[in-house]
Amino acid sequence: MLTPKVREALQAELEHLRIRREQLVEAINDRIRALEAVLKPEEELDAMGAYYPVPEVLRDGALPARPTAATLAGKGLRESIRIVLSHYPTGLFPSDIATRLEEMGFAASGNLSIAKRVYGELYRMRQKGIVSKRGRRYLMTEA
Repeated sequence: MLTPKVREALQAELEHLRIRREQLVEAINDRIRALEAVLKPEEELDAMGAYYPVPEVLRDGALPARPTAATLAGKGLRESIRIVLSHYPTGLFPSDIATRLEEMGFAASGNLSIAKRVYGELYRMRQKGIVSKRGRRYLMTEA
């Protein structure tokens, strides 16, 4: 018999794996389209005037799931957390949220580290119903 907490964590992991599978399939399809475009005879490409850009692919073959760096410069912490969590439907650990914020150019003034600020803000956001907690992961609510 599984406890509710373990069941919730396993359901979150299952959801994460399903989404990850979809991302991998889409990345493979994009690469197939790019290779097909490259392998077409040049006469066909010239006649069609087609240009197929090769998508940016990470080392594991997946497309990047988050926005580019420096997109959070000048934004507030709560808004930045919302942006990060919106790109991760299965949720993130608070430490991962802090890491993504730093990677995306979030800058905070003051003495507290971004990680400590994130923990406090997630607590407040959870109290207001903006985010929910599944296992140890935080995710945006469906509202």
